[in-house]
Amino acid sequence: MNRSLFAAMLGMTLLLSSYPMLSETRGSVHGKVWDPTGAVIAGASVTVRNIVSGQTWMAQTGQNGEYEIDFVQTGHYAMTAEAKGFQPAMQYAIIAAGQRVEVNFHLVLAVAATGEVSVADVPASIETRNTSVYETRPVRVALPHSRA
Repeated sequence: MNRSLFAAMLGMTLLLSSYPMLSETRGSVHGKVWDPTGAVIAGASVTVRNIVSGQTWMAQTGQNGEYEIDFVQTGHYAMTAEAKGFQPAMQYAIIAAGQRVEVNFHLVLAVAATGEVSVADVPASIETRNTSVYETRPVRVALPHSRA
């Protein structure tokens, strides 16, 4: 009885001591996603894609603009952050075994990303049959903007 208890304890010790080695074959990636004003973006999608294998991991930012993806295989990664109303941003990262890599994203407004805004100056329209004058004025449009 004493020998079988010793053998069971030795087996458990060997099994549990090998656990850290198994967990050290992967790493993790975390960071924040911000808008151009420095406000965090909640609900942004972050995709981590292994450049060699094509395997992907995905996460969404919380209310604090933070994301974290654990148990990512070691390797070279292309990372993309996307949010509605913003241009996607891409970065590259190398994730090593047991490493926690920080990758932050600063997204640019989608309209600002084109670098082009057109404004037309339209002269007043005159109705010749009526003495009223109609004038066309520019309309302001609010772009989506999230401040969490």
